[in-house]
Amino acid sequence: VAPVRRMLESGIAIGIGMDSAASSGSIDFLAEMRSALHSSRRLAEPLSAEQVWYIGTTLGAASLGKRGWAVQDGSEVPLIALDVPDCANTEELLERATNESIRWIS
Repeated sequence: VAPVRRMLESGIAIGIGMDSAASSGSIDFLAEMRSALHSSRRLAEPLSAEQVWYIGTTLGAASLGKRGWAVQDGSEVPLIALDVPDCANTEELLERATNESIRWIS
């Protein structure tokens, strides 16, 4: 398990990524984020759900050289909506969202 907390604290831009369905089966990015969250806890270097979300989105884009990528006013990034009824926080979102929860907006 990668020491993600230590990597973040060292200033390393990291991201959560996936291989193709041909080599790794079903493509489920939310499951990858859940795995990152649970793995950090098993390593006794827990990340918050918010940190995992940031790694999977903004920091992940930065790790690929897409500096300045963020969801904000004037942004041109593709957006999705997640339909997870009665979800109160980021951890619940990561635990309950599935590929079926995703709807592309732009």
